[in-house]
Amino acid sequence: MQNLGRKGKKVIATLMLVTMIVTSTIVSAFAYISPNQKVYANIGSACVKGANSPSRYDSNANFYYYPRANGETTNLRMIYCASDNKGTPILENGQYIWSYCIDYFTGGNSFAETNAQDIQYTAYWQNMSYEQRFGISYAQMYGFPSSNLGVANCDAYAATQMIIWEYQLGYRGIDGTLHNGKFYNSTIKGTPAESAYWELANRIATHNTRPNFTSPSSSSAPTYDMNYNTSTGRYELWLHDYNNVLRYFSVTTNNGNVGVYQSGNDLLLYSYTPVSNVRISLNKNTIKNSTLIDSVFLCSSMMSKD
Repeated sequence: MQNLGRKGKKVIATLMLVTMIVTSTIVSAFAYISPNQKVYANIGSACVKGANSPSRYDSNANFYYYPRANGETTNLRMIYCASDNKGTPILENGQYIWSYCIDYFTGGNSFAETNAQDIQYTAYWQNMSYEQRFGISYAQMYGFPSSNLGVANCDAYAATQMIIWEYQLGYRGIDGTLHNGKFYNSTIKGTPAESAYWELANRIATHNTRPNFTSPSSSSAPTYDMNYNTSTGRYELWLHDYNNVLRYFSVTTNNGNVGVYQSGNDLLLYSYTPVSNVRISLNKNTIKNSTLIDSVFLCSSMMSKD
């Protein structure tokens, strides 16, 4: 624990939350496909547990499986956008453009040519509830490929797809509450995707949550004193976020004399000299902001599952 001696000068720590709240629709955010461009949703490969790359679905790999709407069980395809029915990938900065199925009840195939659409203008998207659009959009923003959520690519894809379907079908609420565990129990539970699944669900549910010791504006921001620690020879302030979201934020300061140490939901601010009127800002670590505000498109006829 700290050995607190003399009290340092007050540090005005204006902990202002600067969060990018993306309100545009996000299903497959990429810049290398234009509206009305001919595309194919390739579904020739399936998600392999613990793998970074999918495998042909007719192999004997350790696939992820899910229940289809007709009650059958099939392996989960890892969909990417292709330029032809042979599966030639459309690449963005050398990477595959991974996509997701947002209509659990609609199937398709790799040989069906379609025009890329700006999904926010489709009747299908407009007829969805705010809760459905919110969940699907932020699953894409926080899930794979924006983040692999600490697991292999196939595991992160499986977690993201299941949560997208949960929001589409009303199985999960806007606060993250799981009302129907169909996909979790059939596909995720006990697999390498489980930790990614819960991490993604938490990121979506806490999207608008800020650390408990902050304020959304500088005018209402709290101020804190840094106290002198004789053991370390510096002025220090320890803060713990009881909302458990600090780990999703980066911390910056407008004073070069103030250091920042962040570990999970704990924050240490320190200085070797007395300081005052210091502003501390917390910024949400959103993913690919420059891409997310672009137009987004839907590959295939409401994507493909088979």
